[in-house]
Amino acid sequence: MDIPRLQIESSPARISIRNGRPDLSIKTPPLDVHIDSSPARIELSRTPGSIEIDYTRARASMGYFTPTGFSDRIQQLTDKLRSEGIARIVEKGDYLADVAHHPNGVAAWSRSRMVQHATRHEFGIAALPKDPPEINIQPSNLGTSSTYRPPSIQIGMRKPMIDVRIRENEFSVIPPSLRIFVSG
Repeated sequence: MDIPRLQIESSPARISIRNGRPDLSIKTPPLDVHIDSSPARIELSRTPGSIEIDYTRARASMGYFTPTGFSDRIQQLTDKLRSEGIARIVEKGDYLADVAHHPNGVAAWSRSRMVQHATRHEFGIAALPKDPPEINIQPSNLGTSSTYRPPSIQIGMRKPMIDVRIRENEFSVIPPSLRIFVSG
């Protein structure tokens, strides 16, 4: 025969904790970049060249004179003729003293001497100049100037957006249990 037995089963109280993982969201907006640039400038400047040709000497060597050159040439010839004439007058002064005692002798003598010493001066024109023309050349000039400004870059940093959602922890309490029964 079996003897009845008294059995007691107990379970202690329990606490159940369920941790909720937090949700983490990070959003990084793009950088705000602003570039300000201006194109480089190049300026070209040109000074034109020039050629000056002076034909005065070349034309004078051919017999063509400018009005000023012609008057200078005539002045030279008249100065020469004047000095030669004065020399002749002085030279013949003595002779005139001898001829002075004849009536009409002075007038006849001076007329004959004047006709005898009259000269003609001709100006000839040559086909080619003896002296070359004077040529003055100023070459053209090319100048450059440039301006350059480096670009300016501005970077605007934006803060990242961080979103954290915390889930609440779940706590549950399981009460203790006591079971008593008779077996047998």
